[in-house]
Amino acid sequence: IRAFCLLVTDRKGRIQAYAHRSCSYVRTSSTKYSLKPQDLAKKGVHLVNDGVQNKEESYGKFEAGNKLALADFAQRVDAPANWLEETLIPRMEAIMRYTIDAAHARLNPKKRQACFELLGFDFMLDA
Repeated sequence: IRAFCLLVTDRKGRIQAYAHRSCSYVRTSSTKYSLKPQDLAKKGVHLVNDGVQNKEESYGKFEAGNKLALADFAQRVDAPANWLEETLIPRMEAIMRYTIDAAHARLNPKKRQACFELLGFDFMLDA
């Protein structure tokens, strides 16, 4: 899952963080997952990075650009009602907050005022 967080520094140098909920998406593979020995070296089977996937013949076969909106992903995996709003998104936002808090002192080393930074966070889910 790719999620975005906007950091804004005000004129007093304070940093505010805003998670951008509507832009999160899931990267998908256009090749069926396989653990067969002959498939282990095939990057397109195991890596969903766009730089790898866009070189596959089957790129975009299942979803445009091999990307799925987070809400569409939740439907596809038959997630419980309100799972995104009550479980996944709050957990992702908490991890973003922890990360920003941990790096806070190094985020604006030159103490620039009235500036911003857009951060992309990648999340992996397991069962």
